[in-house]
Amino acid sequence: MSTSSQEHEPEIGAYRIPDFPLPEEAAAAAPIVPELRAGRRRQIAARSLAITALAAGLVYLAWRLSSTFDGAELALSIPLVVVEVSSLIAFAGFAFLTWSVRPSSRPPLRATPSVDVYVATYNEPLDVLRPTLLGCLALDYPNASIWLLDDGRRPAVRELAERLGVNYLTRPDNEHAKAGNINAALPRTSGELVLVLDADHVPQPDLLRAVVGYFEQPDLAWVQTPHEFYNRDSVQHLRAGDHEQALFYRVIQPGKDHWGSAFWCGSAAVIRREALLGIGGIATETITEDFHTSLKLHAAGWRSRYHAEPLCYGIAPHNLDQYLLQRDRWARGNLRVFRTRENVFTLRGLALGQRLSYLASLSEIASGWRQVTLIAVLAATLVSGRLPLSASAWELLAFFLPWVLLSIVAVRVLARGQLRLSDASRYELFSLPALLRAPFALLGSGRASFEVTPKRGIDRGRASWVHANPPLAVLFLGLLAAAAYRGGVEASLWEGPRLVAASAAPVLALAAGYELGRLGLAVRHLARRRQLRAVYRFPADLACTLKVGREGLYSGRITDLSARGMQIAFEAGQLDAASARSLAGRRLRVSADLGRLGHRTTLELRVTMVRSVGDRVLLAGSSRPVGERARRALDLACLVVAPGSARLDAEALE
Repeated sequence: MSTSSQEHEPEIGAYRIPDFPLPEEAAAAAPIVPELRAGRRRQIAARSLAITALAAGLVYLAWRLSSTFDGAELALSIPLVVVEVSSLIAFAGFAFLTWSVRPSSRPPLRATPSVDVYVATYNEPLDVLRPTLLGCLALDYPNASIWLLDDGRRPAVRELAERLGVNYLTRPDNEHAKAGNINAALPRTSGELVLVLDADHVPQPDLLRAVVGYFEQPDLAWVQTPHEFYNRDSVQHLRAGDHEQALFYRVIQPGKDHWGSAFWCGSAAVIRREALLGIGGIATETITEDFHTSLKLHAAGWRSRYHAEPLCYGIAPHNLDQYLLQRDRWARGNLRVFRTRENVFTLRGLALGQRLSYLASLSEIASGWRQVTLIAVLAATLVSGRLPLSASAWELLAFFLPWVLLSIVAVRVLARGQLRLSDASRYELFSLPALLRAPFALLGSGRASFEVTPKRGIDRGRASWVHANPPLAVLFLGLLAAAAYRGGVEASLWEGPRLVAASAAPVLALAAGYELGRLGLAVRHLARRRQLRAVYRFPADLACTLKVGREGLYSGRITDLSARGMQIAFEAGQLDAASARSLAGRRLRVSADLGRLGHRTTLELRVTMVRSVGDRVLLAGSSRPVGERARRALDLACLVVAPGSARLDAEALE
């Protein structure tokens, strides 16, 4: 690997990712995501379900438009029909995107063309940037040059680049943000391929070996890999192993790959320089340069591929504010493309499958207004007593219920195990502010400002979510008040308009109960969520020795670890509870076994927590490495090895 200096430390070796333990010779033939490989029967079943559900939806809409308006309140009925039509279109788009999930296999690496590794940064902290650069230095590829593109023009960043031995580039202004930063670097570098990384995206050592082989195809412009996230306590992780973007990266992008429309996601992608230069560089007209550039390249006749193997790990938004900032930029920027020459409806050069795929991706932005309209119609119905449709309970069972049940089952099957409907509903509600603002991007003029998503933060939970997501609070409290009002009227507790049809009361009660439950679960999750660590700690099982002054050495096991903190467990007989309590507040030396990265890595621990759990004593607190060698070993262990492992242990560090 070539860098600007030969003075950097040589200990950084190439480490294979722990969750891909295939032998080198078998890698090219083995599917990367075997759990998504549906057999032919399952695929036929999924498609049959989708077609049947779509037919049921069309039958429902035909009945709805022809037979339910007599006696209905048009002011309520028309918005509801618009929501129902939009929902059917969204379902059809999802079925189209997931119709066939293209499997990924590592292609053979017969040549090693030159690769420029771009790490774009603006204001990210050095402790975020440093592990990314170390991951780049650990890339197992013979012909790569690492370039740190600093739009912040910070002396400390330049010093970091020099200390690690990577190339440093900057420019006199910040025009066009990240897109402009990359475009400024293109004429100053010469690699045939470019690996683009965000400042927090730590590559796995075999990223380039896994995907460069695709570029034997001369018309291939880029290969995108998934974005995985190592801070598994983020707002977009409802469970440690699942995150909100899993469906997109594990199912939808492979589905888009089938239609030749997998798009660049801004990072963790290798791009052919010739293709970028052929369209004038990265698109700068919108704040979603990745989506816009993908459109330009596809329209110019270039092809893309999606490689489903996790090869890069970044930082997910820590709290709701950061999450909404990111989603707001994505939604507004993607819709803003309609105001450019690359309008998806009119852009020449796209195949029909590509055009429909892009439109299906954009249609999901309408989900926010669907949610608000649906709940507003329900609340207005509860308050006014007027009904949005005229139908008996039996008619609803005959026409509405089949469409709803079939669509739910079809979505679950098409999602191939990567979607819980309750989670999807929750994240639609979390995203409301961004989704509601997005359509207004079509009205403005000029290029919106680009805001970098913060890479550090905490989440105090409780009522802190309200200022970030007032629409959710308004919908929940408004529907709750409307339901209480209707309940009081029907129970004759106060005067008010009665329901036009008394038989509608059970249906309304079910609808209100379901929506209040959905809203309440979202509110409960945000209120109860707390994340007070700015840096995620990885589960670990590492041998260590604690040195306590002249009092002795105590052998224990590190059970969680980050670049800033750790927890150590001592079994019975190693350290008693009374002695442990006396260590609170002290600074102690810990010698940790990080395998080939450093069998005796010295860390300093400031003890802030001591507790007993059964026969074990736990010590925890903030920590820091002692010396540059220890710092490098810790960064590599936590951010190159740990993200791809179930836990950081001796086997992962081999």
